[in-house]
Amino acid sequence: MSQEFYEEQCRRLFKTYDVDQSGVLSIDQLTKLLKDRDHTTPEGTPPTQDEIQYVLWFADLNNDSCIDQKELELALKAWEAYLQERKRMQAKLLAFDESGSGSLTLEELQAYLTHINLGHLVEHEEAEAIFRLADIIRDGVIHTAELALATHIWKTSRRQKEGKSQMCSVM
Repeated sequence: MSQEFYEEQCRRLFKTYDVDQSGVLSIDQLTKLLKDRDHTTPEGTPPTQDEIQYVLWFADLNNDSCIDQKELELALKAWEAYLQERKRMQAKLLAFDESGSGSLTLEELQAYLTHINLGHLVEHEEAEAIFRLADIIRDGVIHTAELALATHIWKTSRRQKEGKSQMCSVM
């Protein structure tokens, strides 16, 4: 799909879902758009609160809790990427949810991060920092979309650390 076609599709979607013509998609309008574009759940299944916040985390550049036309492309890309990972993240959450709560505690997230760190222990402080960033609905536990976000944050921080260590060895 060409970039021009994708941008045109975003313009049409924005016009369709911005029913009050406010120039932004409210949380309700964004929720409807995400629900309509979710091909992985039964028709009409709304996204969860953590899934909506996940999309906002990546796309809401001006932090107004709305999506404007410029941010819509980022929102759609974040949603599509998440939909591709959702089942895998649900399986990982289930595997590390020792308490059976349907979410991860800090300690369970630390175990998950250690697992994706090839068994090398992730220190409590580092896991706690990622937990604070990924707990986007601020309920003290990590849900599926938040686990996807924690994974993204972890991998990004690893790449940055590897880049710095490679730079230091060159110098």
